[in-house]
Amino acid sequence: MIVELYGCPGCGKTYAIKAVTGEDKTIAMSNNWAKKKIISWVKKMSLYTFSSIKLKRNLIKCVKNERNYAIYIDRTVETYVDSIVALAFIYRYVKNMRMAEGLIHRVVSMAVNFGYTEETVYKLLVCIKDVMINVKPVYLDVPISICFEGIKKRNRHECEMDELNDKMLMSYLESYRHLFEYITKENGYMKITRNNISVLEDLLK
Repeated sequence: MIVELYGCPGCGKTYAIKAVTGEDKTIAMSNNWAKKKIISWVKKMSLYTFSSIKLKRNLIKCVKNERNYAIYIDRTVETYVDSIVALAFIYRYVKNMRMAEGLIHRVVSMAVNFGYTEETVYKLLVCIKDVMINVKPVYLDVPISICFEGIKKRNRHECEMDELNDKMLMSYLESYRHLFEYITKENGYMKITRNNISVLEDLLK
């Protein structure tokens, strides 16, 4: 089974998985140059299978009448869509792994950055419904204030989110939380907090 832990940036998804399993990520990324090249090639090729082309077409169709300019992060719709399609390809063939930023997270990331409504998010999730059959989504619910403090404290400056000013970052996190709460309630997904991450043990081990 694929376990997909989702939650606002800074909520501690990777930490939660590591705390329970002792591992950082779903798939360990080697420093080996050849392995990285192979993984990069597989990701690119995954976009050109029949199922991937069909999924990409359906996702684009869902947002064709939406705004196409980014609110927070300088990325295109196609970049987000390709990320979703590539991971959906992996989900079709890998049936046992743990994800800290899976399909739900990627759909919501795109929705937040372009200001999509709940209705549009619902349509996007319907597009990936078939690949989510073998997935157990779990929502890590952490207060926005804690996520905000965590992001500011780590001071990474590794991605565009780290460069948002305080007002924009808070708005960014609030948009994430709103959509995650909607998805969790609408689908009856499991919700946990930092105080009870131990319930993940049976799922992740």
